[in-house]
Amino acid sequence: TMIETVWQYSREKLDGSDEAAAVRDRHLDYFLGFAEAAAPHLEGREQRDWLDRCESDLFNFRFATEWTIKSRKTEAGLRLFTALYRLIEIRGNLAEGWDIGMRLLALPDSDVAPKHKAASRIAIGRIAWAADRYGDARRFHAEAQEIYDTLGDEAGSALADMLTGFLDRGDGNLPEAERRFQRAVEVGHRLGKTYLKAGGLSGLGNVNPLLLTAG
Repeated sequence: TMIETVWQYSREKLDGSDEAAAVRDRHLDYFLGFAEAAAPHLEGREQRDWLDRCESDLFNFRFATEWTIKSRKTEAGLRLFTALYRLIEIRGNLAEGWDIGMRLLALPDSDVAPKHKAASRIAIGRIAWAADRYGDARRFHAEAQEIYDTLGDEAGSALADMLTGFLDRGDGNLPEAERRFQRAVEVGHRLGKTYLKAGGLSGLGNVNPLLLTAG
């Protein structure tokens, strides 16, 4: 709601001070916390309300992300992207989202926790999928699965495997897609992960009639 010229003047004054980095760090901390708190609500019955809330702060999310890139805060940037990928997928600019994802992945990541590396690749893979970049989606989901397997995170591995199953379905590799979906259902049932069961059953519901037709 701030008049653009006032905002520009304020930003110039901030940039000329010795407090700019500290203020931007506080801004990043606040909106990263907000994004990660909002992320679980970007699915399910409250999705529309939370998408509206997050969309109203797209400017702040962009500003915070740009700061993570400029200041090379790789983990914070990947966490922010991961938390918001559903917003980008549904209401954002996919080309912009892809570009941001690539810029974040180009940053040094030796200090990034493996779980955040894996989650960010799931998120970027989903953006690639939505943007019809299926080869990139497959590559990032495979990278995520490899990291999750190394961590011993069976649920994460099954999620990446399941997402690859939808790509197999699109490629016409129905038996492989079925195998991945069945794994998601089994792991989801055993670990109590409803999202895996739901995704796996959805995939099987699409694949099984095609397998019968092919047979």
